[in-house]
Amino acid sequence: MKPDKGLRIAVVANPKPSAGADRRLESIQQLAEWCGAEITTIRPNLRPRITGMASTLVAAVNGRVVPEALAWDVPAVRAQLDLVRPELVIYQTARAFHPTLLGPWRPVLDYVDSLSLSYAQRAKLSAQPAAAALTALAASHRRFETKHRPKSVVTLAAGCRGARMLNATWIPNLAQPLGAPNPPAPAPYDAVFFGTLSYPPNVEALRWLGRLAPHLNGLRILVAGRTPTAEVLNLAKSSGWTLVEDFPSLGWLAEQAHVSLAPLHSTAGIQNKIIDAGVLGMPQVATTAALAGFDQTTLPLDGHDDPIDFANEVKRLLDHPRQARQSADRLRRHLLRDLGLEVVGPRFANAVGLALQAQGRRPMMS
Repeated sequence: MKPDKGLRIAVVANPKPSAGADRRLESIQQLAEWCGAEITTIRPNLRPRITGMASTLVAAVNGRVVPEALAWDVPAVRAQLDLVRPELVIYQTARAFHPTLLGPWRPVLDYVDSLSLSYAQRAKLSAQPAAAALTALAASHRRFETKHRPKSVVTLAAGCRGARMLNATWIPNLAQPLGAPNPPAPAPYDAVFFGTLSYPPNVEALRWLGRLAPHLNGLRILVAGRTPTAEVLNLAKSSGWTLVEDFPSLGWLAEQAHVSLAPLHSTAGIQNKIIDAGVLGMPQVATTAALAGFDQTTLPLDGHDDPIDFANEVKRLLDHPRQARQSADRLRRHLLRDLGLEVVGPRFANAVGLALQAQGRRPMMS
């Protein structure tokens, strides 16, 4: 079912800007447009007011909001919502939620992923005192996710595993064609890892991949992404990888390597690198954690967690390009279908429709 055309939806964007947050916002906007809604995006001002700070601090201590609510101007967002007068508001992550933003509109909380899990994983990858701060944030988010979220709020999540953990509706990031699939032509590299190279789970993944260097001996590996840490630079040098900090496009990546690597171990949501490489038609080797955001009962891609098994799968794909191409084509078709608008759109519309029904508005059947 689709809501009535002309439905006014406001999206309170994630106060913490990032490429991943922008990617999620783009998917939510496209889904709202698919429903025929009029969309207003509100980006919180990261200059909190003194007014109301005390009550927000108390709410954070009690678990009714997460601590990041102290970092942005909540009253300004409320004023914008009152001006827009939406019928439905989507809060992008728990960071963007605050009880004072509830109103005559129907609330939808898009967790995106379990930030309690994400913070706990990052705490394990960090040194003190950052680890202690991340552990505290994880505990605060866990209280909010399990006990203090208002029961009237409809919830969404980007990752399949996260949706089960959070008792939310699974609304994955959308997969969209990024041009023609990667042709089976000679490429300068055998394999590529791409992503933000200062993000701790990506650094951890490269650290793990570095330990595989003896088993990947002779393979040409490209590492591509912004802001590499000193550890990543050293890993690339010691492992014989080529590192490119600012690559021009995802399409360029697909032309550079035969196989995409996703040796991730700390994940909480859906992995855009799996979606992007898949839509580009690249054969992939991934760990189970990298695939946790997908419905693994239907995903035509298996995880490889054993280091030797992972390395052997990379070599198998390189040694059997025809089989690799067939596997990549199956994954591409699956992603474009199951993570496309025609499948995810009705699921999103149903979640919005249920929210509107709870408000007393009857959705239109499509």
